Amino acid sequence: EEGDALVQMLRVGEVQAQVSLRWYPKFNISSLLICVLGTFITWLSGWISAKAYRKERSKVENNFDTYIEMPPRVQTDSSPAGTNVGDSSHSPVIVNNTSPPLESAIAEIPIASNETEGGANDDSSLRRTEQAEERIGSHEEEEEVLNLNSLHALIFIVAASSMLLILFYTKWYTVVTVFYVIGGVSSMIQVAIRPLLLFSCRSYRPLQNLSRPILRKLPFSVVDIISVLAGAGIGATWLWLWFSRRNNAHTLPFYWIVQDLMGACVCIAFLTVIRMNSIKVGTVLLVTAFVYDIFFVFITPHIFGESIMVTVATGGGQAQDPYYCEKYPSEGDCNNTPLPMLFAIPKINDWRGGLSMLGLGDIVIPGLICCFAARLDSAKHLANSRRAREQTERDGTGEIPNAEEKRACSSRLLSGDFSPIIM
Repeated sequence: EEGDALVQMLRVGEVQAQVSLRWYPKFNISSLLICVLGTFITWLSGWISAKAYRKERSKVENNFDTYIEMPPRVQTDSSPAGTNVGDSSHSPVIVNNTSPPLESAIAEIPIASNETEGGANDDSSLRRTEQAEERIGSHEEEEEVLNLNSLHALIFIVAASSMLLILFYTKWYTVVTVFYVIGGVSSMIQVAIRPLLLFSCRSYRPLQNLSRPILRKLPFSVVDIISVLAGAGIGATWLWLWFSRRNNAHTLPFYWIVQDLMGACVCIAFLTVIRMNSIKVGTVLLVTAFVYDIFFVFITPHIFGESIMVTVATGGGQAQDPYYCEKYPSEGDCNNTPLPMLFAIPKINDWRGGLSMLGLGDIVIPGLICCFAARLDSAKHLANSRRAREQTERDGTGEIPNAEEKRACSSRLLSGDFSPIIM
């Protein structure tokens, strides 16, 4: 009735009103920030993924003068006159054709001569052989990775589709959130917290003992315990905010910063463990992911009455009226909170509120291609360094590259496939 009375007063001219649109930014700065964040995470994942190739390339370039390891010349009584153990008549250990991680280990294994009798030489040879075998075993015990194939790509899409349908019908958003936070905290400990603490211990001498095992039988150190406690505290605080302030938790800087940090660590951990080494696999993955997105975003509304992807991502769907939640923030679908499996940055200097969001899948799927390109470029540089070393060996020069040549090699990192894809 009051509204009708006000309209009537406006019609007869008793009251004059001037309506103006409240100012809001035409350009969403947070969208640009979240794009930069996603690009940086993809670049960092590719850089970490190619770390092993860069390390071996550095070894090759810094050891141009080491090619053949010969045992010491020791003349024995049982050896024929003029014959020395380790002479050129015996086959040297040539390591040019071995894999880089094992070169130095195999090169340290001396050649056992049938004419050498027991004694200190045998004991020394045995110890050196055992040390070399331990080094070879340590390389084999490196962090395991999963190389994707076409079947893995199809299984990934089928599993993602099944999970979406299960969440759409069961509404188990709370369970999924709790399990995601557990995984996110674990990734954050592995990728961010523990490496930072170890770096601090190495940089500050009084803290170096904190990185050593507490007991010989327990491979845990004080750094490990502090990392777990810190990660658990951050995750528990984030979950408490998610349960207690679901309507406006995203307005708290701690909430969305921790959510973005967990998402970044999950993406980095995924891209450094799951690897794709074939363009064919990448084509299958991208094509199926394209069909997956199109179906669950644009086709499912015509089948199920609403978009399954949007409903699950927003934690149950949004109100039909875009201004409904502003007028009645505690009613209906306005209680829904987006699932944390995404990057979120609040809109800057915008009275309407809201978030700029980017799903983790939008980083992980193309990130597999970017990491593959980074490893491919680093492998090419490593192969060029090996060829240069072999050429130096054949020429007999034994020259080590100078600083200018190394800077020229480093500048080639900006070329190749990785940088254009990132850009």
